[in-house]
Amino acid sequence: MIKIFRRNINMTEFDILKLRSALLFIINKRGSIDIFHLFKILYFADREHMAKYGRRIINDTFCAFENGPAPTLLYDLIKSKNGKRLSRINREAFKSILDSFDRGTQDASNIVVSEMKPDDSYLSISDKECLDRAYEENINLSFGELSDKSHDSAWREVWNKCGRKNNRMNPYSSAKAAGAHDDTIKYMREMEEIQSFLMS
Repeated sequence: MIKIFRRNINMTEFDILKLRSALLFIINKRGSIDIFHLFKILYFADREHMAKYGRRIINDTFCAFENGPAPTLLYDLIKSKNGKRLSRINREAFKSILDSFDRGTQDASNIVVSEMKPDDSYLSISDKECLDRAYEENINLSFGELSDKSHDSAWREVWNKCGRKNNRMNPYSSAKAAGAHDDTIKYMREMEEIQSFLMS
């Protein structure tokens, strides 16, 4: 179990490998993708999956940045490929993710590329359906369109209150923004309590 500094989440080896699989699943659509579209596609897929199935696709913390949500652990890992230090995160623990992709050249450093195929055993059928749908619905949107679209009620809840400070988004609010019913939110809370008890 890996405790991730400042993100209030625990990641298992399975969580890490599933995050890598989701990342590669999206990159493999074209072989490369800019990180802005990557992060928003992951957000919309994760949000929809919570609303429909009461479960997240990736166990990462989305934060509300000015241009919309971003998965902060993955963001740090991608930034570290340019030599930036991972503050208080065990780089070795995430080697499987770091070794799975590269950044673009200096003129295209916002691009991530990979020739590695995702391990489908870590992604369920519903995971892949939501990732596929989020990709198709958002890959051709402009920066402005995608930024505006991602400024949903979950993002506004944090941004209007905190701005750039303590901007961690609530996954239940994200699920609600995607139309989750109260029963789904209740189920998610119960599952989180059970998981927390089992890990304690």
